[in-house]
Amino acid sequence: MYSKFTIFLYFLQFFLICFLYFLLFFVQFFQKNFFAFFLHPGSDSDEIKDGFWMGLVYKGKWEWVDNWPLAVSNWAPGHPDQDTWSQHHDCARMNKYGHFYNDRCSKKLPYVCKDAVFLDGHIFCTG
Repeated sequence: MYSKFTIFLYFLQFFLICFLYFLLFFVQFFQKNFFAFFLHPGSDSDEIKDGFWMGLVYKGKWEWVDNWPLAVSNWAPGHPDQDTWSQHHDCARMNKYGHFYNDRCSKKLPYVCKDAVFLDGHIFCTG
């Protein structure tokens, strides 16, 4: 027969394996559904209907505002559209599905920050 300690070890092993499977499932689920949780609160959301600024600008080539080169992109079909450079569509926005669009930088949209500082109840982007 098994001792109480051996039974405890089997239970602990079972618990840890279940917990690790749960963590693995949660991480994979979170990665696939990040935009659904945090960027798209509802299908009728006006907050991000037109997308949001994400810090990608055109300066002869597409790069991030902190001067990192663009290594991965998900441009929507037809974007970036070359015929709009005369209209200064040199900032990129992302829609709720993760597609990139070039648009006027003066367009009023929400934005995301890589880093932020909270000061006196306000958020300031630092990167």
